[in-house]
Amino acid sequence: MNNFLKNNKTHLILLFIVLILSIFILYKIPLNQLFYFSAMGDTKEQYVHFFNHYYDLIHRGELPFWSWEYGMGGSFWNDFGYYMLGDIFIWPFFLFSKAWFPALFIPMSILKLLLMSSGVYLLLKKTRVKEHWAFLGALIYPFAGYHFDYFYTHYFFINAAVYFPFLLLGYERYLQHKKPGLLILIVTLASIGNFYLMFLLTIGLLLYVLTRFFIQDNISKSLRSFVIFHSKLSLAYLAGLALSMPIFLPSVLSYLQSNAQVRSGPELETILTFNETIQRISITGGMHYIIFAIIPLLIIRFKKTYPLLILCSVLWCIMQFPVLTSFIGGFSRPEELRGFFIINLLTIYIAIHSLNQMKRDAADIIALFTGITLVALWLLQHPYSRYDEWLIYLPIIWFTGLLLFFFLKSYKLKSITFILTSIFCVGYSAAIAYSFVSDLVVKTKNPNSTVVTHHKGIWSVLPLLNRDTYENSYNDETLKFTFDHLKENNEFHRVVANLPGRTAINSALTYDYKGFYSYHSLIPWKQQKFEMDTLAQPGLRGFNLLRGFGNSTYLTTLFSNKYFISTVSEPKLFGYKLVQEKRDFKIYENEYFLPLGVVYDKFMSTEQFLSLPVYERELAMMNYAIIDKASKRKNINTSNNVISDINNITVNGERILTQNKKIASKKPIEIKIPTPIKGKGQLSVYANIVPYTPNEGITMIAKKDDLSEINYIKNMRNGRYVLSQYSYENTVNEVLFRFGKISDQNKAITLTLLPGEYVIRDIKALFDPMVNYQEQVQTLKQNTMKNIKYNSFTLTGTLNTKKSGILFLSIPYNKGWIAKVDGKKADIIPTHYTYSGIKVAAGSHKIELTYIPQGLILGGLISAVSIIGIIIYYFRKKKAHNL
Repeated sequence: MNNFLKNNKTHLILLFIVLILSIFILYKIPLNQLFYFSAMGDTKEQYVHFFNHYYDLIHRGELPFWSWEYGMGGSFWNDFGYYMLGDIFIWPFFLFSKAWFPALFIPMSILKLLLMSSGVYLLLKKTRVKEHWAFLGALIYPFAGYHFDYFYTHYFFINAAVYFPFLLLGYERYLQHKKPGLLILIVTLASIGNFYLMFLLTIGLLLYVLTRFFIQDNISKSLRSFVIFHSKLSLAYLAGLALSMPIFLPSVLSYLQSNAQVRSGPELETILTFNETIQRISITGGMHYIIFAIIPLLIIRFKKTYPLLILCSVLWCIMQFPVLTSFIGGFSRPEELRGFFIINLLTIYIAIHSLNQMKRDAADIIALFTGITLVALWLLQHPYSRYDEWLIYLPIIWFTGLLLFFFLKSYKLKSITFILTSIFCVGYSAAIAYSFVSDLVVKTKNPNSTVVTHHKGIWSVLPLLNRDTYENSYNDETLKFTFDHLKENNEFHRVVANLPGRTAINSALTYDYKGFYSYHSLIPWKQQKFEMDTLAQPGLRGFNLLRGFGNSTYLTTLFSNKYFISTVSEPKLFGYKLVQEKRDFKIYENEYFLPLGVVYDKFMSTEQFLSLPVYERELAMMNYAIIDKASKRKNINTSNNVISDINNITVNGERILTQNKKIASKKPIEIKIPTPIKGKGQLSVYANIVPYTPNEGITMIAKKDDLSEINYIKNMRNGRYVLSQYSYENTVNEVLFRFGKISDQNKAITLTLLPGEYVIRDIKALFDPMVNYQEQVQTLKQNTMKNIKYNSFTLTGTLNTKKSGILFLSIPYNKGWIAKVDGKKADIIPTHYTYSGIKVAAGSHKIELTYIPQGLILGGLISAVSIIGIIIYYFRKKKAHNL
């Protein structure tokens, strides 16, 4: 034990200081009964819900394969590999209560800071840096502003900053000792954690390799030796990647089928100015000033340091050219700086290696003093925290302490001086982080406070999640009781929950009910396109969100919706009756509920379905199974319920009487559509209006006489045009506003457009008396699945059908599902565009479905081969060593 303490004294002192500084920065958050977790955006809407569902699956003893609560169902294994499936920092949380998840973020953040520091220390020591300089570099790395910005908004992005120094250390161990074990381990852990971040880490490794190989001492530095060495090294990298394949490959397959494939790229500035680049590095990213201070040292020692200068220039270009910043950030928006951990560590590596060669001669001291002075002057001109008045003195204090360290002779005094000097040095970063955390607390306690400084990092100062918000959003006892009560009959059904302030788009994951909505970065594209374009759903034409079919009676019924719960209004849908009141919300039941699994004996091709007018497609789905290879139908049973069309509308008070009419106005444009309703039914308005404005953006608001409204928004936000990687440029301009049930109450619908230039191609008002709907539901009810049982990887049921046809299942189509009918394998075919169907004959059948995530079996085989290869390698190496 004594030998361990003696041999690792500096390392332990380092970790102790990092721990104390971390607590000093973060202590205000738990002291104010807050969590280090944003109460807005992805953190609140996604990560807590994702964890709650993951936790429930694990604690129920279920494999996290298929989730029935993720939208209308989806692959947890494939899609959640991006977030937390393989995140080793999340796994220990399963040992605690589910409600502790946000509370554990501060311990997790501190652990990551400690690991970052430890990794950099070991890396620098491995590259023959003197112990005290390695101590300094390891102290600086974790306290970049970038880390504290991402901890509370996108916690898993920091994992890459943890793995990166260990990845480079693994490279060093192979370079110096031909030991690939650490490299293989880190590649495996990083790859199962997040395939996207592994891409970033690989870029960082390549940048490091191109410099490091040519400044090492123990092997030839020719281009031939470079290629041979890295060809061998690549085998270790591929072995680590292969070991991760059971999670990595399914995640990549999910990505390739997601909306990420159709996003428009980020808008990129051509080039940043010199001053803008400095600000992006030091203010936005929060990188330490030390890299700028040592540049004069690099220059005066050009013969020895030119590889580091080349690397420094490359890193500068990456930051100055947004297209390169976007690339090392995985093609994200440049201002998000997702790959900044690469810049941060490599610049520290450059700075520490330059300081490692520093001597006490006048040239080195003058060069360093010149760099420090320039840094202090720049800080004086560009203040950006609440402690500006004294932060500018820290570089001078550090330089003075460094001089004292150089000229002291006592080892103990030198050690104490250097530790204190290092603390002053890192105090610059720590103070900025402390300022930021203080702003977070103030913003949470008083959102309108003028004390909050304008944070200039990556993200804004957002309010933190507090215990009350957590309880209201994720632990509402009444909701838990209600959803559990609705499941008592164990019948497969879905629920529409209209409970503003109590449920959100991912609440089904937390409260364990089957809904329709989901917010996720890797939503399968075909599902999203089906909602937005195929059915012309109103709402925002943006990515990452499934909004469900809460305004469509046809589809909520067809997709097994049984209950509608609301605190604000009764459902607009046809055929729902009030069955229960619970405190401040009401439960409505669908009188026309259809179980999961109905048989169609009539078919329509997908091509013919898409050729139908938008307003006829829902009814077509009630009457026909939509499949790819169906023959073309001559007679289609859909109803034309048009009650008003282009000939009846007025635009700003004037009749237009023709399609494809171009209109332009500098004021809002008002379109009136008469709705002469007779009897009870459902009212809808179809509009096909093409915008001729920047990015073809459009906001359209449809209002009834009672002022209730539905919005359609494409590439706009708050009346302004938006074009980013999360916009969808190629969407159709058709929209179907479904106002729901109505009876002789509405005289007109008003469409309002923002000022601009448009072409009105077509507008129709439609009124459906719902007679065909009722008849078709009764027909479908005669042939449905019964005795349905399901878990996270199977679904079984029985079917007694009087007719042969397609058994339609409102399960999103996924190639991981395997079906059997009466024990014999049956093909699952895409039905209703993006859902599932199985061919069945008339008679009684046992239906069995088993889900195996796409890529899991192949990934497992690749991993098995990799394990065998590694075992053979180590046995051969051991045998060669013994010889």
